[in-house]
Amino acid sequence: VSLASGSSWGAMVLLFPILLPLSVDASARMGDTENHLLVECVAAVLSGAIVGDHISPISDTTVLAAVSSACPIHAHVVTQAPYA
Repeated sequence: VSLASGSSWGAMVLLFPILLPLSVDASARMGDTENHLLVECVAAVLSGAIVGDHISPISDTTVLAAVSSACPIHAHVVTQAPYA
């Protein structure tokens, strides 16, 4: 989601209301009293949103970094992808 939209916050706003209730319900059905599934779900959404924002060619931070260093945006995205 964040790779396509260029917004990590947008991905979190979209995914958390959908996935958190599902993970809480699934944890309850599995008898997981410590909510391990909830923690894993939160970690997956946060890390995925940040990675997508980091390598998205339309992200504001990607465009700002490329423009401020006089680097073509595509070249910046290609060089940042291995770090994501």
